[in-house]
Amino acid sequence: MTTTMPVSERGYTQVRSQTAPGDQSPKTLRVGPACYHVLHLTVLMAAHEMDLFYDEGLHDEYGRENYEIVPHGLAPFGFEKITLAQAMKDKEVHIATDVQPRTALYLSSQGADICVIAGWRNNRGRSLVAKKEIRTMQDLRGKRIGISDIGDNHHLFLTYWLHQAGVDPHSEIEWVTGIGPEMRLAPLLEGKIDGGLVTYGDHVAELQKAGLAVLKDFSSTYPDGRPDRVIVSSNRVVDERRDEVKAFLRAILRVYWFVRDAQNFHYMRNLERRLRRQSPNSYEQARPIHVKSPEWMEKHQAYPLDGLATGLEQYAEEMLVLGEIDPKIDLGKVIRQELMSEAFKELSARPAVQPDLERARAVVRRIGY
Repeated sequence: MTTTMPVSERGYTQVRSQTAPGDQSPKTLRVGPACYHVLHLTVLMAAHEMDLFYDEGLHDEYGRENYEIVPHGLAPFGFEKITLAQAMKDKEVHIATDVQPRTALYLSSQGADICVIAGWRNNRGRSLVAKKEIRTMQDLRGKRIGISDIGDNHHLFLTYWLHQAGVDPHSEIEWVTGIGPEMRLAPLLEGKIDGGLVTYGDHVAELQKAGLAVLKDFSSTYPDGRPDRVIVSSNRVVDERRDEVKAFLRAILRVYWFVRDAQNFHYMRNLERRLRRQSPNSYEQARPIHVKSPEWMEKHQAYPLDGLATGLEQYAEEMLVLGEIDPKIDLGKVIRQELMSEAFKELSARPAVQPDLERARAVVRRIGY
């Protein structure tokens, strides 16, 4: 199977100039993932290896790259909400990817200059699966729910819905940590946990045979997807470095289309293998490979076709209910996705990338998101 490489407008063999008279290049645009998990680094590294950042304009007049990827996570896991803005300042990072939306909402409501400039992952099709005798959310009192960690997206997501059902997620639920989405099916089938979020459609027969059923299907609740992760920057960077930010976003859009193309399965799988080997974290080194098959890429690389985070206003309402953010928050300062909208419009009109966009659109039509 061949890899469908994005079109490079200068060719991959061109040598970049390593020297130039004086230091006349603009300040390097520094970007990095908020979380240390390897899977969240693959998109940035694919864009780098495919020359997409360079091709979209992140270079100076002498042909030198003027961007830098800061790997391995900006904020301590579990403390992103309170530390990310300071971590970005300390490390002089201008754009952070793979950020929980609540982080941007919380920090902005506390006075920090941080805003959402694009979507990263909009999840759809999640179902809360539980034993058949558990018929309502209230029946989960005292039960075991599997999650990756306290404070992760699934924990936060279920905390809201348990709260809405009148269940105290802090005292009436036993959260079983260390059970990520890719390993959640087995503990459910073996009865080690009583419930958990899964992509139900992939495992219908196994779940039914084991006496499990869907307690709540969230696909209709979030018809356009729920923003699990976003890309953030500051209003100052968006306003002062508009062209560079948009160049970055064009490259990100192109790689979003690239990673959902099943023809690129072998490249993406090998990229994940390489990055796991290079990770300084022993857990990430030993973690099972996520990119399991071409079909997995299409279904689970749920990066938005147009690059936009969907449902942010609804998400903000949920965070208000949970007391995560100040009610006086100005969403106009937090949601700044206009550059991504412009980036999508520009790429959509560019003939050279039309084949990539059309392949991505075909996946969306077939899968539904």
